[in-house]
Amino acid sequence: MPLEETLRKFQILEKSETIGKLRKLLNFTDEPKFFQYSCSYENNPYDEEQGGVSTDVSEINAKVKALGECIERYCLENIFNPLIEGTYEDLSPLSLNPGDFVNFRNEDMNYKKSQYLEKLKKIKFLWVKGREINSGSNILIPAQLIYVPFSKDEPIIRPQVSTGAAAHEDINEAIYRGTLEIIERDSFMIRYLSQDKLPQIILEGDLKKLEEYFKRYHLDLSVFETTTDLEVPSYMCINEDRTGEGPAVSVGLSSGLDIGGTIYKSIMESQQVRQWIRYSYIQDKKPLIISREQIRTIKDRGYFWYSLNMVEKLFFLNNGQKRMSKHTSLDNLDLMSHLGNKGIDIYMVNITSSKIAGAGFSVVKVVSPQLHPLFLYEEYPCLYSERLKKNLNGRKINPLPHPFM
Repeated sequence: MPLEETLRKFQILEKSETIGKLRKLLNFTDEPKFFQYSCSYENNPYDEEQGGVSTDVSEINAKVKALGECIERYCLENIFNPLIEGTYEDLSPLSLNPGDFVNFRNEDMNYKKSQYLEKLKKIKFLWVKGREINSGSNILIPAQLIYVPFSKDEPIIRPQVSTGAAAHEDINEAIYRGTLEIIERDSFMIRYLSQDKLPQIILEGDLKKLEEYFKRYHLDLSVFETTTDLEVPSYMCINEDRTGEGPAVSVGLSSGLDIGGTIYKSIMESQQVRQWIRYSYIQDKKPLIISREQIRTIKDRGYFWYSLNMVEKLFFLNNGQKRMSKHTSLDNLDLMSHLGNKGIDIYMVNITSSKIAGAGFSVVKVVSPQLHPLFLYEEYPCLYSERLKKNLNGRKINPLPHPFM
């Protein structure tokens, strides 16, 4: 479907004031020049919790991405689905066990973990109806795993993040994109927390030209492969600035079956984050964040990685190998069946509002109990999963707060 038609649908939502106006953002004069757009129903284009922001070489792509992220945020923050109150024990076997989503270690909890997991079975939660993808069966999912923020006073199962939210005109495509996002975050967290050495990817063709364009602005791109045993191609772009004019480290992530497009997305995300944090750093009068305990917001994490001395903190990633990506594009891979064969369960909730559905869009939130979650607040570190434990193989967890936002 032409993107012009997609934009027309978004205009319906603008007129109904479901979302705000699309705004074109300016680039810093000493930064690479890309199209940047924001859309926020709270009229705050730089608030990471409100609306959407996008960066792209294509203007229409930047517009569509910003608008798409905006409706994702809108549906995450506003609950349109009916909720059911009850305990897991009362609702089982029609509900997911909340304990399957707990990724805290014993030493990071006030309770013994085993006691906490038993406690969660007996506590009343609010639940929302979802679906297991491969079987198609309906299942109740704790609402706090879906909506962000979720204000109900409940015991924390897992820190709230937007990971797995996706919007598209085709609901199956939205599910696919949400699934790729939870894979991308799982791959990054496992590799970073394990301090794995990773192969650096040699960029070719248009990606090489993009790399050279960044160099003109004294920015060095390093793309590393983070693919895990799931065998879904995953990449991390580290955008380094050694001039001291902007954040020293900005990171973008992406997973996907189109290798070139996936790497490109990680590069664009690194620059999008860089621009936002640089702007916020100036607006917040250059705060000094140097310890884990100071990281209380997403911006704090960006400020923690702002100074030049942080570049060397990521040296452990480089195994000294540079190679072309070993993957070919895997467009024909049945992703859901592939994950099912790997023992990964994928669940989704359709969180679309009636107005957004009426304009022709679907918004979903995808979750998986097996995949390691991204966490953004050091107060609630997610440092345990069976997948991480297996990959660590007895090694210690990286204690340095990760650089992704």
